[in-house]
Amino acid sequence: MFGRPRGDEVRLDFARDAGMVVGDPESGAPARDEGFDTWVEASGAEAGLHLALQLTKAQAVVVVPALFCRQPSVDMNLLVRKGIQLRGTYGYRREHFADAYHLVAGYAEQLTQMVTRFPLSDAGHALSATAESEVIKAIVLPNEEAGLATGVDPSDALPLLDRAGRE
Repeated sequence: MFGRPRGDEVRLDFARDAGMVVGDPESGAPARDEGFDTWVEASGAEAGLHLALQLTKAQAVVVVPALFCRQPSVDMNLLVRKGIQLRGTYGYRREHFADAYHLVAGYAEQLTQMVTRFPLSDAGHALSATAESEVIKAIVLPNEEAGLATGVDPSDALPLLDRAGRE
């Protein structure tokens, strides 16, 4: 995972704790001099796409689900010489939600640590904490104190998602 060396500390620390290789554009990829096998470039920034092509190894796959505000330039010579597969993706189908649910369910404990819950009365703090990169993801809960909304169990959605995946 790559991020800014200043301002993304909370996200980068979480990624390190989750076992990801972490770096920043200035220092490169620590302990991975040979490059990355796979890279998901979701920033929509041309610089991010260039970084992906530079820091992936030969025969790597770079997936780009982002849209760019301007058409990015791509170093086609680098892409060809390294044999990088550049894949775009856009949109989703109903069964993707079921797949995503099952994937997320397998990492529920780790993903829960990414979320900071705020009551509606503290929405201003939620916004400022997000803007200052003090939290990874802020959720504002209406009519609840910070914590899970009462009466809601995410596993209740599982039968609906399973059925959607079969249709």
